[in-house]
Amino acid sequence: MKKSMVLTGITLLLVGLISLLGATDVIPLDMGLIWPLSLLLPGLFFQIIFWVKRDRFGEEILIPSGILIVYALFFYVAEARGYTILATGWPVFPLGVALGFLQTYLFGSRKPVYLLIGQTLLIFSVLAVLFNSLGIDLDGILFPVILIFLGISAVIQAFWKDRS
Repeated sequence: MKKSMVLTGITLLLVGLISLLGATDVIPLDMGLIWPLSLLLPGLFFQIIFWVKRDRFGEEILIPSGILIVYALFFYVAEARGYTILATGWPVFPLGVALGFLQTYLFGSRKPVYLLIGQTLLIFSVLAVLFNSLGIDLDGILFPVILIFLGISAVIQAFWKDRS
């Protein structure tokens, strides 16, 4: 008997029963508040198994974990405030990936590529949120010019550190 199959079967059974009770109005059930759990629970599960069975699962499991948790929280906000938030809240999507890579760097083997990807996406997301908040059009030339400036600054800084 495979424990994973039993666990999967029991999980499906419980989700099915709860959904049936909600669909028949036996219990009040708002699917808008429940469906993001399909993202949040696996994300939290990946976090837990990384910390509990670190030797069995690689650090890379933190990448999808961070993504799923951030997305689930964003969709809870979207359910509460309305999905029109997607028009300005889209930077949360690269932010989720950034946080996944950054926590993998911080709690894993500290591979520089994880830090580079995480930092780049984090800067992009923060700038996009800032621009959206200020009502600055991201289709114009200002956003790309700032990204180019930041890229040049990073390259110069890297060369400067090599000299000292």
